Amino acid sequence: FPSTDTDGTKETIFIGVDADGQEINVEGFILKDDQLTFTKEKPYVIYGYAGIAPERRLIIDAGVRVHFHKNSGLIVGDGGSIEINGLQSNDTLLLENEVIFEGDRLEPELSDIPGQWGGILLSKGSFANSIDHLTIKNATRGLSVEGDKQVSNSNLLIKNSRIYNSTINNLLAKSANISAENLVLGNAGDGSMLCEVGGHYRFLHSTIANYWSNGFRTRAALQISNQDTFNPGSNVSHDLTAEFINCIVEGNSFKELDLRDNEQNLFAFSFTNCLIKFRDFEEVDTINPLYDFDNPEYYRDIILNQAPDFINTSNEDFRIGENSSAINNALPEGALEVPFDIIGIDRTTEPDIGAFEAKLAN
Repeated sequence: FPSTDTDGTKETIFIGVDADGQEINVEGFILKDDQLTFTKEKPYVIYGYAGIAPERRLIIDAGVRVHFHKNSGLIVGDGGSIEINGLQSNDTLLLENEVIFEGDRLEPELSDIPGQWGGILLSKGSFANSIDHLTIKNATRGLSVEGDKQVSNSNLLIKNSRIYNSTINNLLAKSANISAENLVLGNAGDGSMLCEVGGHYRFLHSTIANYWSNGFRTRAALQISNQDTFNPGSNVSHDLTAEFINCIVEGNSFKELDLRDNEQNLFAFSFTNCLIKFRDFEEVDTINPLYDFDNPEYYRDIILNQAPDFINTSNEDFRIGENSSAINNALPEGALEVPFDIIGIDRTTEPDIGAFEAKLAN
């Protein structure tokens, strides 16, 4: 927790500047060198934002539980990094080897209330961040990644992880370089995943599905943009490349894919063997070439507006059932890059689209 001065002022850390160039500081503290390894012996409780300093790396072992108080979170600063080493669990309910980030209110009636804590921020200049078998739930914005357009190396590799029930976004990426596999992004109050201000993204066998039921949402489950949503008048160059292979993009809105090109910079995207929901009943986007689903430059062997047959979307259970159109329709070469699904099921023969293989009765 942040220290408190004699006059009652709490310690703060710098997280960036606003549109007017003013510094943004939040209550928080920098983790000391002897605090940079989290082990599973006891849970951790964090008040305010815990920061990772330049040239420091936070390592989190398998089975760690971290609980964040209201308006709290984790910030990986410029020059810092985080390494989350969760492992496959034997018990799919206890998730004994999963790393779990959630709020500090553990009453059963609060187990699925969004916005209980802030979220995780990988700041611009953080690098070599790696995440494996992590669950982030009930945050305001689950995971935010800020990259640098001038740096081509990946600043986040995320695998076998789930982010869901965030008030705003599960994943917000700005000019980021992200590689993801076996990632599940579930229900969120805005878009489940928003990539903007350019960046480079590659997603393999991931499920992006937003069935938010706690109010009205305005964004699609997946929005990809080389515009700046929060600074629309910006003239800064925002090149963007995005590749999705064997992914599901679904939800309870008619259009769960939103593509926004600023027409000035590189905007290269592709969906290969993906299950996508996009019902343009009013044919508003029919003339937009970005939604020409017959164009092999953008779309190859996709399945449009077919049922994913999720087990239970209200409980964030995005396993697929025996009637799913995702079954046996993944690109085999993509599946060989990720030979096991998020819970360890082999997918090297007749692979399914998404993060989960269907468990069919023999």
